[in-house]
Amino acid sequence: MEGDENVERIDNTVFLWFQAGSKRNILEFQKAFQIRYRNYDAGIRDCTYIVRGRTFTDLSCMKGETVVEIDDKKDKDDVYEVRAYSDGRKFIFHGSTKPTFDFADREWDHYGDLAVYADEQGVNLIHCSYGYKIPRIDIYLGLKKAGPFFAPILEHLQCGDFGIEMESQE
Repeated sequence: MEGDENVERIDNTVFLWFQAGSKRNILEFQKAFQIRYRNYDAGIRDCTYIVRGRTFTDLSCMKGETVVEIDDKKDKDDVYEVRAYSDGRKFIFHGSTKPTFDFADREWDHYGDLAVYADEQGVNLIHCSYGYKIPRIDIYLGLKKAGPFFAPILEHLQCGDFGIEMESQE
């Protein structure tokens, strides 16, 4: 990793994915890491990092050509689509806009974006809540367990199931 940031492994490997109009969806991963800013005035900026051989800078992990728009909830504050990186690897992008109540919200927590992609080692997720500045980037590797909401995502990624334990519909 290059830049003026800290990276550390985090113990909590559970990610809660909130989709518009739905209950919380739980994803459990093998490992999780967090990149955090060191400089409060700048946040994360010009930070290059590698996730299982794939190189990203800041939020470039969320950038790609839209392949399919998935309009599951028709919420104007949610974007949900299949995108492709420049090498053709598909990923799911989910972006949402959060209401802001003060300058701090606009500066650090107005958007919530995530990217889910599969590689040879499994299914990975990168998440960031940010505003004008990026406070942290959360990286989850090797999906182990997911709820039934995740099955269509695996189909969009066309990656197989990697032995992921899929919980049944309740």
